[in-house]
Amino acid sequence: MTRHANSTCKLKREAILSATADLMSRHGLDVPVTLIARSAAVSKQTVYNHFGSRAGLMDALVASGLGALYDPMPDLDSNGNPEDDLRSYALALLRQHSQPAYRKILRAVFFAIQRDPAAAQRVYVATAVRARERIATYFRAQCAKGRLTVDKPDIAAQLFHTAVVSNVQLMILAGIPDPVPIETHARACARLFARAYANDR
Repeated sequence: MTRHANSTCKLKREAILSATADLMSRHGLDVPVTLIARSAAVSKQTVYNHFGSRAGLMDALVASGLGALYDPMPDLDSNGNPEDDLRSYALALLRQHSQPAYRKILRAVFFAIQRDPAAAQRVYVATAVRARERIATYFRAQCAKGRLTVDKPDIAAQLFHTAVVSNVQLMILAGIPDPVPIETHARACARLFARAYANDR
């Protein structure tokens, strides 16, 4: 296959995934493949050629969407100031949540996981679990350097991640604009946790 053909296939695949996320975010899981194909400007057979089935399309949507939700993420620097690091990380998460692509994929996945518990598990492991593991690793590194005292890093990471994103996700699903600027939200979460686990508290 030529480079041009590869590029064309990639563009068609991306167009199908984008159309699927957009349509499912507005209409739910039962969007006809015919409508997806029309929105992506491809044939119905092209959709099946790329993904094999509706289930295969949903799996690819989840996989591609998860990358859009959580990558690229900035590394948490264990040599930095905890409050600054946590603020930067929280702000990066919130900026990704504010992207139209995130809003579409979140709604699409929400519709899908109501009927597919396995999809729900994949989404949870690839997003929340992954982010929380990174935060827990950071907390452990800061404890080793004597900057923080976190007796249960995994639980602390879960609480921090939830504080940053949970309400935002609910507002996205409900279509409610967040009245709190993301910079203010990120700063408040970082300050709360950095001070809660500071050695000199």
